[in-house]
Amino acid sequence: MFRWVGSYFAPTRFPPPPIQDESHLMKAVILREHGGPEVMEYIDFPTPKPPQGSKDIVVDIVAAGINPVDCKLRQGPAANFLYPKPKIVGGDMAGIVSFAPEGSAFKKGQRVFAMLPLLCSTFGSYAEKCCVAEDILCLAPSNYSLVDLATIPLVATTVIQAMRPVKEAFPGDILKSKKIFIPNGSGGVGTFAIQYCANELGMQVTTSCSSKNMALCKSLGAQEVIDYKTTDFAEVIRDYDVVLDSMGFKNEETILYGNKHILKPSTKENPTFYLRIASSPHGKSQKEESDFPPDPLGWTIPESRIDRVIGSFTKQYLANHFNILPNGIRYYFILVVSEKPALEEVRQAIEKGTIKPVIQERIPLSEAVRAHEIQEAGHVTGKLVLVVNSELEGRETAQGKET
Repeated sequence: MFRWVGSYFAPTRFPPPPIQDESHLMKAVILREHGGPEVMEYIDFPTPKPPQGSKDIVVDIVAAGINPVDCKLRQGPAANFLYPKPKIVGGDMAGIVSFAPEGSAFKKGQRVFAMLPLLCSTFGSYAEKCCVAEDILCLAPSNYSLVDLATIPLVATTVIQAMRPVKEAFPGDILKSKKIFIPNGSGGVGTFAIQYCANELGMQVTTSCSSKNMALCKSLGAQEVIDYKTTDFAEVIRDYDVVLDSMGFKNEETILYGNKHILKPSTKENPTFYLRIASSPHGKSQKEESDFPPDPLGWTIPESRIDRVIGSFTKQYLANHFNILPNGIRYYFILVVSEKPALEEVRQAIEKGTIKPVIQERIPLSEAVRAHEIQEAGHVTGKLVLVVNSELEGRETAQGKET
């Protein structure tokens, strides 16, 4: 019942799941129960087959990007109807098309990347194969390895979806005069967001990070960088047009209600934006535990609890239609969903050189436990990526190269 309702109202969040082909096995990282990194198992698992009547594409995975949400869903709780177990972990992937149905826009041998839906399927990206709906799959840029490109889909889709209201409000060159603050600029979302906002949109970007990553953030396009260990951003950020915040659990109260004028007063002609990406803290302190308790229903992780999601979207509606926030600030809550247009946009940006993957470490799929331990320890610079089968990189068919 839940899947039917979800697939009707949000088909890209809840697509028909692939079928398990018990006659063919692949290497995959799965979990049977929630817990620490040690609950993940590197095993032989049935390969996926497209559902009957679907136009799904089968992809041989070259690499799988790691995101904090992978760790949070592994830790749980997440109800089986949302996160069925045994479950292959992961969402981001890049690989080579191994099967495309007749009439598909894709061909065998093409390089592709995508963010797989995180919910309602046994299958994920920490595996040798996956099935992907055609409408969320994208041809990969030609100028980077698929291993590196596997780190892109979720962060790119998140940032591009978040920035759409800003782009609509400030068309053309108007956007180039606008100032944006991006906290945590050295993380996965931050390293992408700096490049997208500075190099693609032409905005004036300020970010925060530790001193060791300040040079990196400047090289990505940030004009100003704040050392968060020595300087409170609320004391130095004034009259900005946009805040893109992947740490809203920590910053929202200060930015919206701290009486610091971090954002300019918003007007109809010149609106200001607080863009809050759904998130919750890693390694939570006692205070953060009280602020982000587990879902009492046991359905899902803290940032996607149904009461929080409804509350955040309600706040978005009231802020944008009835000016309930101080100074009329516009508020947007971003709960990312897989899509193709965002990946098409980032593919073009990567190919023209305005955006590049930022990677801390490439790790074999068999060491996924270690990779999650690194991710959960925090302070990852850019992204981590699991290498599934890098040898596939050289095996694109001539047919795949023609497009």
